[in-house]
Amino acid sequence: MNREDIIRMALEAGYTRYDSLAERLHEFAALVAVHTLANIDPSKFMSYREGFEVGVAAEREACAKVCDAKWIYTASPSEMAEYIRARSKE
Repeated sequence: MNREDIIRMALEAGYTRYDSLAERLHEFAALVAVHTLANIDPSKFMSYREGFEVGVAAEREACAKVCDAKWIYTASPSEMAEYIRARSKE
């Protein structure tokens, strides 16, 4: 949701620069909630554990890509570790 979406929804709720925010807050909040909830697919929710496992797999793959890109046959394990740590600064 961007600034224009929020302004459009506020105008749809009837908010004008002459209204007090308190008068239109409930209408505006309802429009925001409908807009936000309409874009959520509950079947795509995951548990904390599933999210953790996805994160671990993504981190493992990112480290493997660093090793693939930086592999030098004479590189020591400590040098490879430095390459992996340096990726967070890129």
